[in-house]
Amino acid sequence: MRNSWPIEDLTVSYSQLVLYHHGIKEPYLEWKEVDLKQGYISQNGILSIETLSNTTCEVSVRVINEYKMINESVRSFSLPFEVLEDGIIISSVGQKGLFFDIPKGSYSVHFDALPLEPSNAEELYRVRYIFQFKKV
Repeated sequence: MRNSWPIEDLTVSYSQLVLYHHGIKEPYLEWKEVDLKQGYISQNGILSIETLSNTTCEVSVRVINEYKMINESVRSFSLPFEVLEDGIIISSVGQKGLFFDIPKGSYSVHFDALPLEPSNAEELYRVRYIFQFKKV
């Protein structure tokens, strides 16, 4: 079983990344005030995450045995996530999704955001978003 995938670039649009089950056709959710305050919304096999910057980012995906806090992370959270069929997609609105063949099962997904460069006047800077899946 594969435990990590190469880091991939993805263009962020509408300030969100979307993690969802392979096969979902419209993986977009309606954000409410409470969702904006917590920085994410999760329902029906879809996890939408507010991004730090609205430009090209790096996406890193791993399956882990134990989560270790990443000190450089400026945003972190963990949520339950069920992979119903082998594979998940990470995308942004209007972008071709990145497919990762995570095995079917119940996970805790640990999310971390690491800025890769200083913020600029337009608030456009590269960020690495790390998704770590721990089997539960």
